[in-house]
Amino acid sequence: MWYRLVKMKLKTISICLFFIIIGWNCNAKTFSTAEHPKSKGIELNIEYPDHWIFASGKRPNTLATFTSDYNNETTDYSNAVCVLTIKEFTDAEELLERTPTKSDWEEIIVYIKDNTAIEFFESTYQNAKVLSSKMTYFDKQPGFIAEGTGLAVRAGQEMYAHGNIYFFGYENKVIAISCNAYAFTQETADKRFEIEKQNFAFVANSIIVMNQYK
Repeated sequence: MWYRLVKMKLKTISICLFFIIIGWNCNAKTFSTAEHPKSKGIELNIEYPDHWIFASGKRPNTLATFTSDYNNETTDYSNAVCVLTIKEFTDAEELLERTPTKSDWEEIIVYIKDNTAIEFFESTYQNAKVLSSKMTYFDKQPGFIAEGTGLAVRAGQEMYAHGNIYFFGYENKVIAISCNAYAFTQETADKRFEIEKQNFAFVANSIIVMNQYK
């Protein structure tokens, strides 16, 4: 009996080590959009590092923000945050005259990937630059990842940003998680991005679209 328990414990440790190596975290908290008033019927489970701070989103399509508390241990005044949004995507539905399928989304993402990345960063930042973008999947749903930089100006305060947008479509909705590092200089923002990018990837990779399993 004790041998089985030890074997199971070692197996669990091995699995955790594997997930840590590929950017996952065995010590994480989970956020669910189930029955959330802004979810628009999309049920997602998302994990985030257990030392991050959760807050409800304040804007109409923003469900949640996940903020790193790493700044408590530094004096560079940088910060990092991931923001989850869900929006209606009526254009595709009107064009297709039906709810987009997974195959439709694979074609749509190829078509809109670059322009959507540019529009996102330019609508969020001044002097925005898209550094890269590529198609991928989030829990089997077609989407893309884009990396970019820019200058965020809020109430007269300037903050430089470096981050990723993780974007995918499901039925007639678009889901985006914007993860960014902020600092008073671009160099510091870039350094903070390097520190946090594995955590950003962890959040994006943890997405489970529960609707497809019902």
